[in-house]
Parts: sequence; structure tokens; C-alpha cells
Amino acid sequence: MIFTPLLKNNSSDTTGVAPRLIGPVVQPRGRDLWILFIASMALRLLIAAVAIFLIGMSIHDFARLYDGNSYLITARAILGDQHEFNDYHGRVFFGLPVALAGLGRMGLPMHIAGPLLNWLGASIASVFAALLFKDMRVGWATSILFPHTLMNSCLTMSESPMLALSLAGIITLQLNAAARSQNKISPAFKTGLLMGLAMIFRPMACFALGACALCELFNKKWKSAIILMGTAGLVSIAALFLQGYWRDDIFANFRYQARSPVAYGGRLFDWPMRSLLIDPFQRHVAPGRMLYMALHAVILLPACVMAVRTLRLKRDIQPENQINTMAAIWLLSNTLFV
Repeated sequence: MIFTPLLKNNSSDTTGVAPRLIGPVVQPRGRDLWILFIASMALRLLIAAVAIFLIGMSIHDFARLYDGNSYLITARAILGDQHEFNDYHGRVFFGLPVALAGLGRMGLPMHIAGPLLNWLGASIASVFAALLFKDMRVGWATSILFPHTLMNSCLTMSESPMLALSLAGIITLQLNAAARSQNKISPAFKTGLLMGLAMIFRPMACFALGACALCELFNKKWKSAIILMGTAGLVSIAALFLQGYWRDDIFANFRYQARSPVAYGGRLFDWPMRSLLIDPFQRHVAPGRMLYMALHAVILLPACVMAVRTLRLKRDIQPENQINTMAAIWLLSNTLFV
């Protein structure tokens, strides 16, 4: 699941339709953004240190927790060490193992690079969220609001780099919107590159890409939408062919994800919200785990209601409303995939 930043209504919006977050807007300043970045990094380092100390594990073992082991084994396989590699470990998406392999080639130990890359991704994503929405509260919410996001961003995982790249793409599109004619390189092209890279880390970034493209279409920027989607698509296709060259199967990890009972179990596409409302009871999920899932739903579902209220699909979306519209489409489409 991707956890998109919470919606807010900019102070310049006088229509009164979009709901505001509680309290005054906290405009981001350079010092505040640095505090957010450092605090996000320090919190994840602290959580990792406490977990290592309490459990009594090594840094190597911490880096291999959960899917981290598969990411590290796949990264080593890319560099030629395939003695532990198999289809199960190769199910993970390609972006993070390639990044880890590159850092390992440059001399950084992978068991350090794995968590560190995720900590950096989570901290940068928090700063980007604050900049995009012009509100520090959104940045802090992106960093610490969802317990599962906080936990996953401490480990060797790919969600945080994906989110950082997705937000960087949206910021690129927004910041360059007023100066498109002066730009030698199309903002849509640069955003497409970033979104394509995000999808290599996790394909769920397609929901952010779709939100950007739809907003461009709503504003009749047909060329921009085509360039955006085309560039992201070409980056993703190039990554698939690289994977096919390495594994002799372009869709090796996608096929495993779609069919394996430890992944989607043949139900890659299903009724919206099934995994949240039906599967826990059919699979006899422990009550504590169900409560943990409900905690996230309590935050997420009201945000979806807010998104519906702020969603504006009319022509010539103003910049302050376009952010709300883009975030609403991103949040709703990704949530319906759950």
C-alpha cells in the first residue's frame, strides 16, 4: 500500500468547499524542513537501534528482516552471487535490488545500504510532502502518522524510495507549470522519468502517475499528458527488458506475485477493499493484527471521504485546487486497489 500525504486546502482557496486540516497552516521554512528531515532520520535510526538491542540481533540480521532478505539476496544475485537466489526471492520488484547492487559495487555494504536507503527515502518524502502542500503538518504526517509506514521505513523496503520519487515527480510538474515555454526539457518528460523510476521500485506508483496525467487532461494539456505517460511507460519497459535479459523472463517477478499463495494468490485484481473487509475473516487473521489494520483504516477511510469532497474534475483547475485533485485521485485509486 502507498500512503499518500493527507489532503489540505490552501489558504488562497476561497471557495470553502475543500475541508481544512485542524489548526492554522504551518508554512515550510528552510530550518523547519531540515528539522523534519533530521528528525525523521533520527527516529528511524533510534527505532532500528532499539530493535537491534532488545532482540539481540546483528545489523546484518536486522537488514534481512521480512522482505529485506529477498531484496538483499536479489541484489547479490545481480552482482553474480546466485547461490541463495530462487523464484521466491526474485519476486520482489526490481528497483531496490538494482540500487543496492549499484551501491554495493561502489563499496557500501548492502546490509547498511538497505536500511539507509529507506531511511533517506522516508525523510526526503516527508520534506517533499511539506513542500508540495506548503504545510509542515503534512510533512510530519507523512513521516510518522501511519504506524505501518513508520515500521516499514525502518527496514530494507521499497515503499519510501517509491514515495519520494513520486512526490519529486509531482513537484517537478507543479513547479515548472508556469514556465513550460521557457523550459528546454519538458516538465512532463522529467516527471515521467521520475514516475517511471518510482514504478520500478514499486508498480503502485502508477496511481500517482495516473493522477498527474488525469489532471493534465482535465486542463486540456494533451501533449503534456502523452509525454508524461509515454516517458514513464518507456522507463518501465526498459526495466522489464533488463530484467528479461538477466532472468530470461520479462515478467518473472510479476508472474510470481500474481500466482503465488504467499502474494496475491491468483487475485491480483479483485473487488475493492476485499483484502481489508473480507480476507481477514476468511484467513482467520489474529485479532491483534485485525486491530492493527483497523487502526490504519480509521485514519485512511475518513481521508478518502475528505478526498471525495475536495475532488474537482472541472476545466481549468487552479494550481491550489490541482494539488487537492491530484492527491484525491491518487488516494482513492490506490485505496480501491487494497
